[in-house]
Amino acid sequence: MDKYKTLFSRNLPWKIISLILGIMLWFIGMNVNNPYINKVFEVKLELRNIEDVSERGLILVNEKEIEEEKIKIKIRGSRRDIEELKKNKRIVKGYIDLSPMDITNRGNVGEDIRTTIHIEDLPLSYELISYTPKQKELKFDEITTIEKDITLLKKGKPLTGYEVNNINVEKNVVEIKGAKKELEKIAEVVAEVYIENASKDFNSKSELKIYDEEGKIITDKFTLEREYVAIGVKISKYGELEIIKPKLVGEIGENLEIIEVIVTPKKVKVIGDEVVLNKIKNIQIPDIEIEDMNYTTTITYDIYGFIDKYGLKIVDGEAKTVSVTIQMSKQTTKYLTIPTEDILIKGLKVGMELTDEIEIGIIGEDTIVENVKVEDLKISLDLRNIEEGVTEVEIDFELPKGIELLEGKIPIITVQYVKEDKEQINME
Repeated sequence: MDKYKTLFSRNLPWKIISLILGIMLWFIGMNVNNPYINKVFEVKLELRNIEDVSERGLILVNEKEIEEEKIKIKIRGSRRDIEELKKNKRIVKGYIDLSPMDITNRGNVGEDIRTTIHIEDLPLSYELISYTPKQKELKFDEITTIEKDITLLKKGKPLTGYEVNNINVEKNVVEIKGAKKELEKIAEVVAEVYIENASKDFNSKSELKIYDEEGKIITDKFTLEREYVAIGVKISKYGELEIIKPKLVGEIGENLEIIEVIVTPKKVKVIGDEVVLNKIKNIQIPDIEIEDMNYTTTITYDIYGFIDKYGLKIVDGEAKTVSVTIQMSKQTTKYLTIPTEDILIKGLKVGMELTDEIEIGIIGEDTIVENVKVEDLKISLDLRNIEEGVTEVEIDFELPKGIELLEGKIPIITVQYVKEDKEQINME
């Protein structure tokens, strides 16, 4: 026992000094090989107990901004520990705890509330030196739900010759929940419908987008009842239907004549199902009774019923009615007596004797016939090829438009041609 006591007590001061020097050398060695260093970590700011806010009928307006906020946290530790922490950064956390906050007592809704940012406790081998920022402004507002009509926005154009006939939406309104002041900024809710080169009916889903007055998309600020809307698009084809003239039934009165039947328009552009348009090519106007007609008459028909019966539509700007005009005139006759001396005669020779006058009978619309004069007929007679003897020669003439010869008889002139004897003339 004395032997061990002597061993520990002998040169005790030198032994203590040696121990102290050993410890110092160990610390020096540690600082050289594994020194203590400071490291700044950037982490996203967390929001904890955010559901407590909505339970109070409120919403954190700048939630997205806060979640994108980064905190710079300076931590001290040994080099090895810091390297290990870099591999496991998720334990470095900065957060705002919303559960203990009495928002309604700390300020009016809509005003900014400044709150402290907390740092998650670190393991004992680390020391928190500092962090920035230490506070953050929170903006709260009342949660409100509104309904907004959905605006359909067509994108592209159908194939040439086709058109969008109709777009059906399963429900044309949507419920939107969000901050009251933010909801007031909504200009419209849009569903885009892509119809580029479409030539047949189709169904699709369109994402709902919310726009403000400046045309910016602000959808991510709200919670929508549904994010997509089901859409049914009906594609129709353009077509052209010919209007067929009606059949005239009955006989018109005496001295009346049908000059022309005019249908306006002659064709109508429509839009509808391609199969239907391939089968229907025209519209037949019903028969018209003309028994009691004694003057020009126009009858108008509404063709919408015919078009609608086959599920077709008249193209915008096209006539929705067809008019049928039956042009009639009262016929009258007139006889013109024309002296031969008033006729232009070509090839008249000595020895020719002609009928003193001719009579021409004409027939036509009374208003025209009454105004016809002899000079309007431009009557002429060509005798250049007449041989000796008695010859009946048809006259040449021009009739005004709408005038005809009565019974189609062309007037004739009797020409008696006797050549004179030249020897007899010399003796005399």
